[in-house]
Amino acid sequence: MANRYTNLVGSRKISEDFNNINIGFDRVQAEMDTKGTPQDAQTKADAAKQAAIDAAAAALTAHKARGADEHPTAKGNAAGFMSAADKLKSDASTNASTPDTLMQRDAAGRAKVAAPVAADEIARKAETDAVQSNLESHAADTSIHVTAADHTKLDGIAEGAEVNQNAFSGVNGVVATSKSDTLQITGGTGITITEDPATKRVIVTSTGTATPGAHASSHVTGGSDVIPDVVTDGASGLMSGADAKFVRVDGETKAGAQAKADEVKDYIESRLDNPERSAITLQPGIHVVQADQDAAFRLAGLQGRTVLNYQSQVGIFGVLNPYVIRYGVNLLPPFYEWSKTGHTSSDTDPYGLMGTLVSSAIGSDAFASYNIDVIGNQDYTLSNPSSSTGFMRISTYNSAGTRIQGIFVKPGESKTIKMAATAVRLSVVLSGVTAYTDEFDSTKWTWQAGTSRIFTKPMLTLGTIGKPFKPREDAMLALQTELHANPDTGDNPDMVFERDGQYFKLAKWRKVVLDGSFTYRWLSFSSSTFKIVGCNLLSPAVTYSSFFATKYNGSLLTKSGNMTGPDNAYFRTSELSDFNLSVSNADSGWGDAYTPTADEIKAYFMGWVMFNGSAGTGSGNSPDVPANNVYNGTGTKWWVRRSDGVTRSWVDATSVLPTTQAPNWTPYQLLYQLATPVVEPITSEGQLTFVEGANQVEVGTGIVLRESAKPQISDYGTYINSAFPGFEQTKLKYRTSKILTLFKNGKFDPSWVRNTLDAYGAERAVLSAYDPSAAYSVTYLLLDKYPTVDFTGTYAENEKALLLDTVRTLQENTTRISVLESKKAEKDAPAWIAPTLLNGWVIYNDTLPVGYYKDSNGIVRFKGMVKSGALNSILLKLPPGYRPKNMSMQFVAHSSDGSGQVLGRIIVNANGDVQPYGGSTTLYSLDSISFLAEQ
Repeated sequence: MANRYTNLVGSRKISEDFNNINIGFDRVQAEMDTKGTPQDAQTKADAAKQAAIDAAAAALTAHKARGADEHPTAKGNAAGFMSAADKLKSDASTNASTPDTLMQRDAAGRAKVAAPVAADEIARKAETDAVQSNLESHAADTSIHVTAADHTKLDGIAEGAEVNQNAFSGVNGVVATSKSDTLQITGGTGITITEDPATKRVIVTSTGTATPGAHASSHVTGGSDVIPDVVTDGASGLMSGADAKFVRVDGETKAGAQAKADEVKDYIESRLDNPERSAITLQPGIHVVQADQDAAFRLAGLQGRTVLNYQSQVGIFGVLNPYVIRYGVNLLPPFYEWSKTGHTSSDTDPYGLMGTLVSSAIGSDAFASYNIDVIGNQDYTLSNPSSSTGFMRISTYNSAGTRIQGIFVKPGESKTIKMAATAVRLSVVLSGVTAYTDEFDSTKWTWQAGTSRIFTKPMLTLGTIGKPFKPREDAMLALQTELHANPDTGDNPDMVFERDGQYFKLAKWRKVVLDGSFTYRWLSFSSSTFKIVGCNLLSPAVTYSSFFATKYNGSLLTKSGNMTGPDNAYFRTSELSDFNLSVSNADSGWGDAYTPTADEIKAYFMGWVMFNGSAGTGSGNSPDVPANNVYNGTGTKWWVRRSDGVTRSWVDATSVLPTTQAPNWTPYQLLYQLATPVVEPITSEGQLTFVEGANQVEVGTGIVLRESAKPQISDYGTYINSAFPGFEQTKLKYRTSKILTLFKNGKFDPSWVRNTLDAYGAERAVLSAYDPSAAYSVTYLLLDKYPTVDFTGTYAENEKALLLDTVRTLQENTTRISVLESKKAEKDAPAWIAPTLLNGWVIYNDTLPVGYYKDSNGIVRFKGMVKSGALNSILLKLPPGYRPKNMSMQFVAHSSDGSGQVLGRIIVNANGDVQPYGGSTTLYSLDSISFLAEQ
């Protein structure tokens, strides 16, 4: 150890450093000797104190000796000592009038001064008394005082001047002749003079007893003698008696009119100064919203809801993809969206159609039709312009599809129909009928085959008044998300909120479909009737029992940490992302003595049941596999699927381990509450706006935005979403209720029509101008139903609120454009993702790291080299969005065994598994991998 006394080495023995220790003690003793005893220290302190006192006394003596030299005399505003001269002046001060002496006041506050001789000297009482005496003497003088100007005027008055001269000199040639002469005013024809001596007034009145001469030219251009009453705006004239009565009796007073004008002014100012918004709740279904003006809807609240086995559908159902659509003032779309019924017809423009009825034997008079959901007891008005040459027809239907009402609208007519209370749908038909005697009974209609009909610009509106034509312009707010809550209580719902024009979800729940996308495991557990299996989830749950889980038949799994029987489930308390459940042997087909592999467990969760094929494999419509025909480790492994998703049968029996989900299978589903809520961005489209007046609004769930579609050409047309055999690639992801919009290269494409034939769901699209090089996408509504909830929000009620909405929207759009530009720049720049390597594979060296990225064209590209792993195993797993779609991709791989190149191959599976085959594990390159990712 090192210090100022010695330097010892810790690794030495004491005997080796003995001499250094002695030297250190000697140095310590020497330093202590220099410090002295406490008595020595006190003596030194006393001596220092006395020395300080002596020094202070000497300094004080020297200061006194210096006297005035030490402090200067006070001058001006500077402080200092008083000089000797100033002291003499102070001592000689007096209250007498003594020159060159400071002036003192006496006890009464008076001081004496000499008589003043200069203007700036002090005046004494004698001088001021003399001034006062002169002033009083002048005021007492009664002589008139005039100015010099007055003197000049008086000098100009002649001697003997007189008063009361003539009051006038002359008026229109009448000259005054004496000092007191007067002027007389007399009345003439139609004029009366009235004198009022008391008030000294002369009143001239027109009596109206004679016709006045021509004077109208000064009032009315043209010069009529009689001034007419005002008849039309802009013409001059007199006020009529009726107008006078309105102003004086019936109408508004000036004060009242001004008050109303002020009220209007205040109202306008308030609308411009204070933003006002109306709260509104948009409930599920179709209804009418009345708005005072055009305004945008601002979402304030949207929350989750969960229903188990909703409307006879099996599983867990949340609020999936909620939307609000405000339909246009004109409820009818362009004709290319109408369903054509087989007659010869062609669109001449979006709102123009020409059709020809081919044959009355077809049994239908319709050239085209369009269906609209409607509200019972609501009025709708259809206008058929006079430019049309054919009849239009309205038919209404109840929920059973039964036609309950019908009217015809001829060219040039507008007709209103009030919906029956049970009406849910309205169909507008372009008809070939030329005459009828009963609007409802089709047997009393007449139509003529081969006659061309023209239809232009139809208008269907809410209310009883036909309106001028407008193209249909819908407004929509659609959100791509699923919102949940506690199915039992509705507590802790997921919430949607908006910030900077972007929608987000505060997710408190997570729904998981237990299908083939998970890696499953078997837990060692002794039971002869069931087995426990499990999987790991990405996010942990709140508690072991904070979940709801259903099996394939919709029944709930029991929450149990003890696993006392089949169909139990729980989260492990020690690891709340570890989910386990028990499966009965009767459901799975695994015997008591058999341990299933991870892939066999996965096959079960995809709808396949294992059995012992050595006991018979069945065929055709053979009876269900006996429950006791399980596989117990002996015999041959076989699998069958559940033909209706529930019942086990011999359908599609196979000895090959299934790797795809069985048809008609409803997987196990899990909904659990997250330990920590997370904020997730939501894909959205559109902005909901209201128009002034009545708005038909639809609130629902199950909208899919711009899903990628693959049209397929046939001899009969080009289809999207066809269920016809051989057209599987055209199917959309979900069964379709209604196709809303078709997009070509991201832009609206009008070259399609709806069709219900061979549709996957209720509708398919038929393209009339298919471009094989283009990318198509579809926005549509799902056929399957999901729970719905209210949209709550506000809309602007006055101009100030509208202005703020406009400014806010502009800011949000600017922000979103900036974000999109930034994201595009990020997307265009390679952002390599470093994957997790599996099964012993590691990076070959740090200079060649493994990574992959997806460019702006959707191409996934790899780089890097690996080594040391197991061939034919999974090297890494790609996440969704980075996988090839519906097929496996194979690539030649370059590898080396250290002495030369060895070719191998890499397979990238649709589930994301990347597997190397062949080659050498000494060095394996991934640079050859690139493919178009799933869209």
